[in-house]
Amino acid sequence: MEQTKQWVSQINIPVYFIVMFFAISSWIDINGLWVEVPLLINDLPEGWNIPSYLVIIIQVANIGPLCYTVANRVWPHRVKEWPVVYAIICIGGASCIFMTFFWQVTTVVGGQLHSTVLFILTTCLSVVDCTSSVVYLPYMAGFKPQYMTAFYIGEGLSWLIPGLVGLVQGVSNEGKCVNVSIPIYNASTGENYTIYEQQLVTDPPLFSVEVFFYFLFAMLILSAVCFTLLHFTSFCRHERIDTNHLQLADQSEHPQNPSFASKPERMLSRDYDGIDFSKRHLTNFEFSLLLLLCAWVNGLTSGVIPSTQSYTCLPYGNRAYNLAVRLSTLVNPLGCFVALFAAANSVVVISSLTGVASGMAAVQLYLASTSPSPPLQGEPSGEVMVILLSVVFSFCISYIKVVIATTVLASGGRRGLLWVGVVTQVGSLIAAIITFVCVSVVGVFTAMPPSTC
Repeated sequence: MEQTKQWVSQINIPVYFIVMFFAISSWIDINGLWVEVPLLINDLPEGWNIPSYLVIIIQVANIGPLCYTVANRVWPHRVKEWPVVYAIICIGGASCIFMTFFWQVTTVVGGQLHSTVLFILTTCLSVVDCTSSVVYLPYMAGFKPQYMTAFYIGEGLSWLIPGLVGLVQGVSNEGKCVNVSIPIYNASTGENYTIYEQQLVTDPPLFSVEVFFYFLFAMLILSAVCFTLLHFTSFCRHERIDTNHLQLADQSEHPQNPSFASKPERMLSRDYDGIDFSKRHLTNFEFSLLLLLCAWVNGLTSGVIPSTQSYTCLPYGNRAYNLAVRLSTLVNPLGCFVALFAAANSVVVISSLTGVASGMAAVQLYLASTSPSPPLQGEPSGEVMVILLSVVFSFCISYIKVVIATTVLASGGRRGLLWVGVVTQVGSLIAAIITFVCVSVVGVFTAMPPSTC
């Protein structure tokens, strides 16, 4: 209780919430798009392959942070964070608005209809969201370290909020066949008569895809307002670190390295002042194994499973796919949260958990391979099974990624985290490419034919 009071006394509560709502803009738009996939999938020409297209686009979008990093190295005094933050939020907001009007627009590419506008706008969203990872943290390094928790809470909300809104929105059901009367006028006889035929009728979601994109736009507007307050108002500036004082203090501590104080990592490292990592040394084998596991789990969660989830879940119904996607989005930040308080820093435990998660991924791939007629299809137990499988897998993977990062940080420091970042992107990209080829080019998996009466 005393520590809580001391922590509260060190922060400005309004500024704390401003930082939270600013951080929401980091990933809320691309996460929101992913939440809408269960609704988009039935109206786009790619059908069940649409997730694999989105996954490969998101991975290619990592060119954004690469370009920003290079520009920051080449022109360190010209590239500033705050204009880039505005660009990230504005491009994300504009893309969401365009999505509301044009997400269904298609063009012929290579002799086939494709959702060209959706792919272009998804590329824009992906580039800016990926770039936010290398822009927002250095910007937050200028504030007191107590506000880093607010930033990470905001990032978690960028997963949580779209998932909750998606659950409220619901999804159209499988539909049912009903008799529909169709009035007919016979021009030659001048008589009216009625014919009856069965048509497939579905109940729409609570609100449309367009309304959901408007909601994402509103959240980005809120983030832009919060960032404006954070950057330009005096009561937020009071929560900044006195960089001149910090540099003088660092130079006195490191007289042989006057450039030490100029590094943004020095300010970022203050965020770890109150954390006991229980430092332990990793052997070269353990370090390499953790990096391999990191690449593997990121390949599963960012490439393989999202690309094939439609084939895993949709044979059990729209509701199963809807709940699997949206509940998985909700438990993602929960897994990260649990890892902060119950971290497993044993390489053996991490390897075992990765094995369990890999087993769940293998089951999901098996179910996808049996589409359109998987086991327990049409049974409530099958629907529950596939939802739980997706949700528990997402929770485990989120937990594993955090404990790998904290274990490497405790032993290898920031250089170790750099390698974690590298293998994360490499593993995700390789998995996304391989899965895209299997799903959308080779056609390894089979979609269920459209429902008819």
